[in-house]
Amino acid sequence: MVPVTTLWSNIVLSFDHGRIDEYRVRVDHPDGFTHYPRDEMYFTMLRDQVDNPFNKHRIYGDFVKIYDMTGEMVEDTTLDLINSIAEEYPNPELMQFLFTILYLTMIAEENRQGTKLGRRIKRLGVRQVLIENRTPCDAACYSRGMIADDIVAECRKRGF
Repeated sequence: MVPVTTLWSNIVLSFDHGRIDEYRVRVDHPDGFTHYPRDEMYFTMLRDQVDNPFNKHRIYGDFVKIYDMTGEMVEDTTLDLINSIAEEYPNPELMQFLFTILYLTMIAEENRQGTKLGRRIKRLGVRQVLIENRTPCDAACYSRGMIADDIVAECRKRGF
């Protein structure tokens, strides 16, 4: 495990070996607690940051900025953008955590062997939670059992 970044809260984020590939996101807290975030967890945290309709569009728009810069490798310019965006929120440490987790999970999806979806699967989930008002559980489970072409069609209907 090689640390990817250390957040303002001293949480260390890295990639670890997963069941399928070498891009499982690992979260190490300063108190020694380690966990591997799941979609429903960070979708719930993201949804909980929405306190008005304007805010959900702002969060989604900021996420799309990060999405647009995401490729197969961690880039310092994207981490800097995340930090800059997070500073504009009333809870910057939490937003830095959420946006960085989303960024790293998108990189993991981009590196998934044989993927047809890449990072689009995360954008679909974030959009469903923030814009379409689906529950985090529904968004996290939405594409399970679907074939990739059907998921691609769902993304295209939403403009990405």
